[in-house]
Amino acid sequence: MIGLYIVTIIIGYLLGSISPAYILGKLRKGIDIRKYGSKNAGTMNAFHVLGKSAGITTLVFDSVKGILAILIAYLLLIGTKFSPASLTGTPFLVMCLAGLAAILGHDFPFYMQFRGGKGAATAGGIMALLIIILLFQPYWSGTIPVIIITCFGLAIFFITGSVNLAAFICYPAFIVALLITTPGPITTAFCLFTAYSLITSIINMVQKGKLDVRLAKPKEGELKLWRKILKFASLVFPILYFWLNKKYILIIIGAFLMIFLVLEFVRVKKKILGLYKKSESKISGFIWYLLGALITTALFPKEIAILALIFAAVGDNFAILLGIPFGRTKLFRQKTVQGTIACLASSFLAGLMAMPFLNVSLLIIIVGSAAATLAELFSGFYDNLTMAPFSALVMSL
Repeated sequence: MIGLYIVTIIIGYLLGSISPAYILGKLRKGIDIRKYGSKNAGTMNAFHVLGKSAGITTLVFDSVKGILAILIAYLLLIGTKFSPASLTGTPFLVMCLAGLAAILGHDFPFYMQFRGGKGAATAGGIMALLIIILLFQPYWSGTIPVIIITCFGLAIFFITGSVNLAAFICYPAFIVALLITTPGPITTAFCLFTAYSLITSIINMVQKGKLDVRLAKPKEGELKLWRKILKFASLVFPILYFWLNKKYILIIIGAFLMIFLVLEFVRVKKKILGLYKKSESKISGFIWYLLGALITTALFPKEIAILALIFAAVGDNFAILLGIPFGRTKLFRQKTVQGTIACLASSFLAGLMAMPFLNVSLLIIIVGSAAATLAELFSGFYDNLTMAPFSALVMSL
Protein backbone atom coordinates (compact mmCIF):
# COMPACT_ATOMS: atom_id res chain seq x y z
CA MET A 1 0.00 0.00 0.00
CA ILE A 2 2.87 2.36 0.75
CA GLY A 3 4.14 1.80 -2.78
CA LEU A 4 0.74 2.91 -4.16
CA TYR A 5 0.88 6.03 -2.00
CA ILE A 6 4.28 6.88 -3.45
CA VAL A 7 3.03 6.27 -7.01
CA THR A 8 0.09 8.67 -6.55
CA ILE A 9 2.40 11.39 -5.23
CA ILE A 10 4.80 10.91 -8.14
CA ILE A 11 1.89 11.13 -10.61
CA GLY A 12 0.85 14.39 -8.95
CA TYR A 13 4.35 15.80 -9.35
CA LEU A 14 4.58 14.77 -13.02
CA LEU A 15 1.19 16.31 -13.79
CA GLY A 16 2.17 19.52 -12.05
CA SER A 17 5.47 19.71 -13.90
CA ILE A 18 3.67 20.11 -17.24
CA SER A 19 4.09 23.85 -17.83
CA PRO A 20 1.86 25.29 -20.59
CA ALA A 21 3.40 28.76 -20.17
CA TYR A 22 6.87 27.39 -20.88
CA ILE A 23 5.70 25.09 -23.70
CA LEU A 24 3.58 27.77 -25.42
CA GLY A 25 6.44 30.25 -25.14
CA LYS A 26 8.70 27.84 -26.97
CA LEU A 27 6.09 26.88 -29.60
CA ARG A 28 4.62 30.32 -30.31
CA LYS A 29 7.54 32.71 -29.93
CA GLY A 30 10.57 30.50 -29.55
CA ILE A 31 11.38 32.06 -26.17
CA ASP A 32 11.94 30.94 -22.61
CA ILE A 33 9.14 32.81 -20.80
CA ARG A 34 11.22 32.77 -17.61
CA LYS A 35 13.50 35.39 -19.15
CA TYR A 36 10.68 37.89 -19.71
CA GLY A 37 8.12 39.77 -17.65
CA SER A 38 8.10 38.56 -14.04
CA LYS A 39 10.55 35.81 -15.08
CA ASN A 40 8.47 32.79 -14.11
CA ALA A 41 6.41 30.21 -15.96
CA GLY A 42 3.10 31.14 -14.39
CA THR A 43 -0.36 32.19 -15.51
CA MET A 44 -0.05 35.97 -15.06
CA ASN A 45 3.28 36.06 -16.87
CA ALA A 46 1.74 34.08 -19.72
CA PHE A 47 -0.95 36.76 -20.06
CA HIS A 48 1.63 39.56 -20.07
CA VAL A 49 4.23 37.97 -22.36
CA LEU A 50 2.32 35.57 -24.62
CA GLY A 51 -1.12 37.20 -24.87
CA LYS A 52 -4.69 36.54 -23.83
CA SER A 53 -5.29 33.17 -25.53
CA ALA A 54 -2.06 31.68 -24.15
CA GLY A 55 -2.86 33.16 -20.74
CA ILE A 56 -6.32 31.60 -20.66
CA THR A 57 -4.93 28.24 -21.79
CA THR A 58 -2.30 28.39 -19.06
CA LEU A 59 -4.83 29.42 -16.43
CA VAL A 60 -7.20 26.55 -17.27
CA PHE A 61 -4.49 23.89 -17.41
CA ASP A 62 -2.64 25.09 -14.31
CA SER A 63 -5.93 25.17 -12.38
CA VAL A 64 -6.97 21.71 -13.51
CA LYS A 65 -3.74 19.75 -13.06
CA GLY A 66 -3.90 19.87 -9.25
CA ILE A 67 -7.51 18.69 -9.40
CA LEU A 68 -6.51 15.83 -11.71
CA ALA A 69 -3.76 14.79 -9.33
CA ILE A 70 -6.25 14.52 -6.45
CA LEU A 71 -8.89 12.72 -8.55
CA ILE A 72 -6.36 10.18 -9.83
CA ALA A 73 -5.22 9.58 -6.26
CA TYR A 74 -8.85 9.07 -5.23
CA LEU A 75 -9.45 6.53 -8.00
CA LEU A 76 -6.27 4.61 -7.17
CA LEU A 77 -6.78 4.59 -3.40
CA ILE A 78 -10.55 4.46 -2.92
CA GLY A 79 -12.22 3.58 -6.22
CA THR A 80 -15.01 4.97 -8.35
CA LYS A 81 -17.75 5.15 -5.71
CA PHE A 82 -17.87 8.53 -3.97
CA SER A 83 -18.92 8.88 -0.35
CA PRO A 84 -18.15 11.72 2.08
CA ALA A 85 -17.12 9.16 4.72
CA SER A 86 -14.26 7.95 2.49
CA LEU A 87 -12.53 11.35 2.68
CA THR A 88 -10.80 10.68 5.98
CA GLY A 89 -7.68 9.02 7.31
CA THR A 90 -4.57 8.12 5.38
CA PRO A 91 -6.15 7.95 1.88
CA PHE A 92 -7.39 11.53 2.14
CA LEU A 93 -3.99 12.65 3.45
CA VAL A 94 -2.29 11.03 0.46
CA MET A 95 -4.78 12.72 -1.90
CA CYS A 96 -3.81 16.08 -0.43
CA LEU A 97 -0.13 15.18 -0.74
CA ALA A 98 -0.73 14.38 -4.42
CA GLY A 99 -2.24 17.86 -4.83
CA LEU A 100 0.72 19.38 -3.00
CA ALA A 101 3.06 17.39 -5.28
CA ALA A 102 1.30 18.93 -8.29
CA ILE A 103 2.05 22.39 -6.89
CA LEU A 104 5.68 21.44 -6.28
CA GLY A 105 5.88 20.04 -9.80
CA HIS A 106 4.61 23.36 -11.14
CA ASP A 107 7.10 25.30 -9.04
CA PHE A 108 10.09 22.97 -9.54
CA PRO A 109 9.76 21.04 -12.84
CA PHE A 110 12.69 18.66 -13.31
CA TYR A 111 13.18 19.44 -17.03
CA MET A 112 13.31 23.23 -16.47
CA GLN A 113 16.20 23.25 -14.00
CA PHE A 114 13.59 23.27 -11.22
CA ARG A 115 12.52 26.85 -12.05
CA GLY A 116 8.81 27.05 -12.83
CA GLY A 117 5.96 29.21 -11.58
CA LYS A 118 4.56 30.00 -8.15
CA GLY A 119 1.63 27.56 -8.11
CA ALA A 120 -1.15 30.05 -7.32
CA ALA A 121 -3.49 28.80 -10.07
CA THR A 122 -2.81 25.15 -9.20
CA ALA A 123 -3.52 25.78 -5.52
CA GLY A 124 -6.65 27.75 -6.50
CA GLY A 125 -7.98 24.80 -8.50
CA ILE A 126 -7.43 22.46 -5.55
CA MET A 127 -9.20 24.92 -3.24
CA ALA A 128 -12.18 24.99 -5.62
CA LEU A 129 -12.31 21.17 -5.62
CA LEU A 130 -12.24 21.03 -1.82
CA ILE A 131 -15.09 23.54 -1.62
CA ILE A 132 -17.12 21.33 -3.99
CA ILE A 133 -16.35 18.31 -1.82
CA LEU A 134 -17.46 20.25 1.25
CA LEU A 135 -20.81 20.88 -0.43
CA PHE A 136 -21.48 17.14 -0.19
CA GLN A 137 -20.87 17.14 3.55
CA PRO A 138 -24.20 17.02 5.39
CA TYR A 139 -22.73 18.91 8.36
CA TRP A 140 -21.16 21.75 6.38
CA SER A 141 -22.27 25.14 7.73
CA GLY A 142 -19.76 27.29 5.87
CA THR A 143 -21.76 27.78 2.67
CA ILE A 144 -22.93 31.32 3.32
CA PRO A 145 -19.60 32.61 4.70
CA VAL A 146 -17.71 31.19 1.71
CA ILE A 147 -20.18 32.69 -0.78
CA ILE A 148 -20.04 36.09 0.95
CA ILE A 149 -16.22 36.15 1.15
CA THR A 150 -15.94 35.04 -2.48
CA CYS A 151 -18.24 37.85 -3.59
CA PHE A 152 -16.19 40.41 -1.67
CA GLY A 153 -12.99 39.02 -3.15
CA LEU A 154 -14.41 39.39 -6.66
CA ALA A 155 -15.57 42.92 -5.81
CA ILE A 156 -12.08 43.91 -4.62
CA PHE A 157 -10.55 42.47 -7.79
CA PHE A 158 -12.99 44.20 -10.17
CA ILE A 159 -12.56 47.54 -8.40
CA THR A 160 -8.78 47.60 -7.96
CA GLY A 161 -7.64 45.21 -10.69
CA SER A 162 -5.27 43.57 -8.17
CA VAL A 163 -5.42 39.81 -7.71
CA ASN A 164 -2.84 40.08 -4.92
CA LEU A 165 -4.89 42.61 -2.94
CA ALA A 166 -8.07 40.52 -3.25
CA ALA A 167 -6.19 37.43 -2.10
CA PHE A 168 -4.42 39.27 0.72
CA ILE A 169 -7.76 40.43 2.16
CA CYS A 170 -9.97 37.40 1.49
CA TYR A 171 -7.75 34.37 2.07
CA PRO A 172 -7.41 34.98 5.84
CA ALA A 173 -11.18 35.47 5.99
CA PHE A 174 -11.67 32.09 4.29
CA ILE A 175 -9.40 30.38 6.82
CA VAL A 176 -11.04 31.93 9.89
CA ALA A 177 -14.61 31.42 8.62
CA LEU A 178 -14.20 27.75 7.76
CA LEU A 179 -12.22 26.81 10.86
CA ILE A 180 -15.00 28.34 12.97
CA THR A 181 -18.01 27.02 11.05
CA THR A 182 -16.85 23.60 9.84
CA PRO A 183 -13.80 22.09 11.53
CA GLY A 184 -12.62 18.81 10.03
CA PRO A 185 -9.99 17.21 7.78
CA ILE A 186 -11.35 18.64 4.51
CA THR A 187 -11.58 22.13 5.98
CA THR A 188 -8.07 21.82 7.37
CA ALA A 189 -6.75 20.80 3.94
CA PHE A 190 -8.57 23.72 2.32
CA CYS A 191 -7.07 26.15 4.84
CA LEU A 192 -3.54 24.82 4.26
CA PHE A 193 -3.80 25.30 0.48
CA THR A 194 -5.35 28.73 1.10
CA ALA A 195 -2.45 29.65 3.37
CA TYR A 196 -0.04 28.64 0.59
CA SER A 197 -1.89 30.90 -1.85
CA LEU A 198 -1.77 33.75 0.65
CA ILE A 199 2.00 33.35 1.03
CA THR A 200 2.33 33.36 -2.77
CA SER A 201 0.39 36.62 -2.99
CA ILE A 202 2.56 38.20 -0.31
CA ILE A 203 5.71 37.12 -2.17
CA ASN A 204 4.33 38.67 -5.38
CA MET A 205 3.63 41.93 -3.59
CA VAL A 206 7.10 42.02 -2.02
CA GLN A 207 8.76 41.36 -5.38
CA LYS A 208 6.75 44.06 -7.13
CA GLY A 209 7.05 46.46 -4.22
CA LYS A 210 3.39 47.40 -4.55
CA LEU A 211 -0.15 46.02 -4.55
CA ASP A 212 -0.35 46.36 -8.34
CA VAL A 213 -3.60 48.35 -8.32
CA ARG A 214 -4.81 50.51 -11.20
CA LEU A 215 -5.65 54.08 -10.21
CA ALA A 216 -7.35 56.78 -12.23
CA LYS A 217 -6.43 60.40 -11.53
CA PRO A 218 -9.41 62.30 -10.06
CA LYS A 219 -10.32 65.61 -11.63
CA GLU A 220 -9.82 68.73 -9.52
CA GLY A 221 -12.63 69.17 -7.01
CA GLU A 222 -14.12 65.78 -7.90
CA LEU A 223 -13.28 64.13 -4.60
CA LYS A 224 -13.63 66.19 -1.40
CA LEU A 225 -13.04 64.12 1.71
CA TRP A 226 -14.88 66.48 4.04
CA ARG A 227 -18.11 65.65 2.20
CA LYS A 228 -17.53 61.94 2.73
CA ILE A 229 -16.77 62.48 6.42
CA LEU A 230 -20.03 64.39 6.76
CA LYS A 231 -21.92 61.58 5.02
CA PHE A 232 -20.33 58.93 7.25
CA ALA A 233 -21.27 61.07 10.27
CA SER A 234 -24.90 60.69 9.21
CA LEU A 235 -24.67 57.06 10.40
CA VAL A 236 -25.48 58.58 13.78
CA PHE A 237 -29.16 58.64 12.72
CA PRO A 238 -29.62 54.86 12.22
CA ILE A 239 -27.42 54.20 15.28
CA LEU A 240 -29.58 56.44 17.46
CA TYR A 241 -32.68 54.83 16.00
CA PHE A 242 -31.67 51.54 17.66
CA TRP A 243 -32.53 53.12 21.04
CA LEU A 244 -34.95 55.94 20.22
CA ASN A 245 -38.51 55.67 18.96
CA LYS A 246 -39.73 57.08 15.67
CA LYS A 247 -40.96 60.37 17.14
CA TYR A 248 -37.59 61.39 18.58
CA ILE A 249 -35.51 60.34 15.59
CA LEU A 250 -37.83 62.32 13.29
CA ILE A 251 -37.31 65.37 15.50
CA ILE A 252 -33.52 64.94 15.36
CA ILE A 253 -33.38 64.48 11.57
CA GLY A 254 -35.83 67.35 11.10
CA ALA A 255 -33.67 69.62 13.27
CA PHE A 256 -30.55 68.84 11.23
CA LEU A 257 -32.52 69.43 8.04
CA MET A 258 -33.55 72.88 9.25
CA ILE A 259 -29.95 73.74 10.24
CA PHE A 260 -28.59 72.78 6.83
CA LEU A 261 -31.40 74.62 5.06
CA VAL A 262 -30.35 77.77 6.92
CA LEU A 263 -26.72 77.18 5.92
CA GLU A 264 -27.88 76.69 2.35
CA PHE A 265 -29.82 79.95 2.45
CA VAL A 266 -26.71 81.75 3.70
CA ARG A 267 -24.59 80.19 0.98
CA VAL A 268 -26.97 81.15 -1.81
CA LYS A 269 -27.61 84.68 -0.56
CA LYS A 270 -24.19 85.62 0.70
CA LYS A 271 -22.07 83.25 -1.44
CA ILE A 272 -19.80 82.44 1.47
CA LEU A 273 -18.41 79.33 3.18
CA GLY A 274 -17.41 77.70 -0.13
CA LEU A 275 -18.85 74.41 1.06
CA TYR A 276 -20.63 73.14 -2.01
CA LYS A 277 -19.87 72.26 -5.59
CA LYS A 278 -20.91 74.65 -8.33
CA SER A 279 -22.80 71.84 -10.03
CA GLU A 280 -25.09 71.53 -7.00
CA SER A 281 -27.16 74.50 -8.10
CA LYS A 282 -29.48 75.55 -5.28
CA ILE A 283 -29.64 72.58 -2.91
CA SER A 284 -26.72 70.52 -1.62
CA GLY A 285 -26.58 66.73 -1.73
CA PHE A 286 -26.57 66.39 2.06
CA ILE A 287 -29.89 68.23 2.32
CA TRP A 288 -31.36 65.77 -0.15
CA TYR A 289 -29.98 62.94 2.01
CA LEU A 290 -31.61 64.39 5.14
CA LEU A 291 -34.91 64.76 3.30
CA GLY A 292 -34.71 61.16 2.11
CA ALA A 293 -33.89 60.03 5.65
CA LEU A 294 -36.90 61.94 7.00
CA ILE A 295 -39.24 60.33 4.46
CA THR A 296 -37.80 56.85 5.08
CA THR A 297 -38.08 57.12 8.86
CA ALA A 298 -41.64 58.43 8.68
CA LEU A 299 -43.05 55.89 6.22
CA PHE A 300 -41.34 52.57 6.91
CA PRO A 301 -40.95 50.13 9.83
CA LYS A 302 -38.07 50.78 12.21
CA GLU A 303 -35.71 47.95 11.21
CA ILE A 304 -36.27 48.52 7.49
CA ALA A 305 -35.63 52.26 7.92
CA ILE A 306 -32.42 51.65 9.88
CA LEU A 307 -31.04 49.42 7.12
CA ALA A 308 -32.07 51.86 4.40
CA LEU A 309 -30.37 54.78 6.16
CA ILE A 310 -27.20 52.71 6.55
CA PHE A 311 -27.21 51.78 2.85
CA ALA A 312 -27.67 55.42 1.81
CA ALA A 313 -24.87 56.67 4.09
CA VAL A 314 -22.34 53.96 3.28
CA GLY A 315 -23.06 52.91 -0.32
CA ASP A 316 -23.03 56.36 -1.90
CA ASN A 317 -19.81 57.24 -0.08
CA PHE A 318 -17.90 54.18 -1.26
CA ALA A 319 -19.29 54.56 -4.78
CA ILE A 320 -17.42 57.88 -4.91
CA LEU A 321 -14.40 57.09 -2.73
CA LEU A 322 -13.58 53.98 -4.77
CA GLY A 323 -15.38 54.75 -8.02
CA ILE A 324 -13.42 57.94 -8.76
CA PRO A 325 -9.84 56.71 -8.24
CA PHE A 326 -10.49 53.18 -9.51
CA GLY A 327 -13.24 53.92 -12.05
CA ARG A 328 -12.11 52.73 -15.49
CA THR A 329 -15.23 51.29 -17.12
CA LYS A 330 -18.18 53.59 -17.79
CA LEU A 331 -21.56 52.03 -17.00
CA PHE A 332 -24.28 54.71 -17.06
CA ARG A 333 -23.77 58.45 -17.57
CA GLN A 334 -20.93 59.35 -15.18
CA LYS A 335 -21.21 56.11 -13.20
CA THR A 336 -18.60 53.37 -13.50
CA VAL A 337 -18.67 49.61 -13.03
CA GLN A 338 -16.10 49.91 -10.24
CA GLY A 339 -18.10 52.55 -8.36
CA THR A 340 -21.30 50.52 -8.65
CA ILE A 341 -19.60 47.38 -7.36
CA ALA A 342 -18.16 49.41 -4.48
CA CYS A 343 -21.65 50.69 -3.61
CA LEU A 344 -23.17 47.21 -3.65
CA ALA A 345 -20.36 45.53 -1.73
CA SER A 346 -20.08 48.22 0.96
CA SER A 347 -23.87 48.38 1.46
CA PHE A 348 -24.04 44.61 1.79
CA LEU A 349 -21.14 44.53 4.26
CA ALA A 350 -22.71 47.30 6.35
CA GLY A 351 -25.99 45.37 6.35
CA LEU A 352 -24.23 42.22 7.54
CA MET A 353 -22.64 44.19 10.38
CA ALA A 354 -26.06 45.50 11.44
CA MET A 355 -27.81 42.14 10.99
CA PRO A 356 -27.12 40.75 14.52
CA PHE A 357 -28.95 43.75 16.00
CA LEU A 358 -31.99 43.59 13.71
CA ASN A 359 -34.73 41.05 13.15
CA VAL A 360 -34.16 40.78 9.41
CA SER A 361 -33.10 37.98 7.10
CA LEU A 362 -30.07 37.78 4.84
CA LEU A 363 -32.42 38.01 1.86
CA ILE A 364 -33.66 41.41 3.06
CA ILE A 365 -30.09 42.69 3.27
CA ILE A 366 -29.27 41.39 -0.22
CA VAL A 367 -32.39 42.92 -1.74
CA GLY A 368 -32.00 46.21 0.14
CA SER A 369 -28.35 46.73 -0.79
CA ALA A 370 -29.13 45.89 -4.43
CA ALA A 371 -32.04 48.38 -4.47
CA ALA A 372 -29.85 51.11 -2.93
CA THR A 373 -27.22 50.44 -5.59
CA LEU A 374 -29.78 50.72 -8.40
CA ALA A 375 -31.02 54.02 -6.97
CA GLU A 376 -27.44 55.32 -6.77
CA LEU A 377 -26.81 54.24 -10.35
CA PHE A 378 -29.88 55.69 -12.06
CA SER A 379 -30.87 58.71 -9.92
CA GLY A 380 -28.03 60.99 -10.94
CA PHE A 381 -27.57 63.94 -8.59
CA TYR A 382 -30.74 62.94 -6.68
CA ASP A 383 -29.30 59.62 -5.49
CA ASN A 384 -28.93 61.18 -2.02
CA LEU A 385 -32.70 61.63 -1.96
CA THR A 386 -33.77 58.32 -3.51
CA MET A 387 -31.41 55.68 -2.10
CA ALA A 388 -32.97 55.31 1.36
CA PRO A 389 -36.69 55.52 0.40
CA PHE A 390 -36.34 53.24 -2.63
CA SER A 391 -34.30 50.67 -0.71
CA ALA A 392 -36.82 50.71 2.15
CA LEU A 393 -39.73 50.33 -0.30
CA VAL A 394 -38.17 47.31 -1.98
CA MET A 395 -37.29 45.68 1.35
CA SER A 396 -40.84 46.24 2.61
CA LEU A 397 -42.32 44.66 -0.50
